[in-house]
Amino acid sequence: MFDLAAVGDRHGIDYVVSAMRQCDLSRCEKALEIIEKAKPDFVRSIIGQLMFRPMTAHLVDTAQAMSRDYLIETISQLRAANAARNP
Repeated sequence: MFDLAAVGDRHGIDYVVSAMRQCDLSRCEKALEIIEKAKPDFVRSIIGQLMFRPMTAHLVDTAQAMSRDYLIETISQLRAANAARNP
């Protein structure tokens, strides 16, 4: 989650979503399911143990939500693409 958030923080949601669209829909859905089940305090405690730079310290508190947002957007785009291919 931290890595996704760090890349998104640096390059923006479109960059992350474009990369994640290379994964298939089922993998993205599974990742979202895991992120949504994870307890925020647990995620923060794990991410807080990483060796991050001061400029990315704010991501400790936001990585889970950012990753969730990226996955929701990716899933939405993948579903739309699938629907367009299979009307």
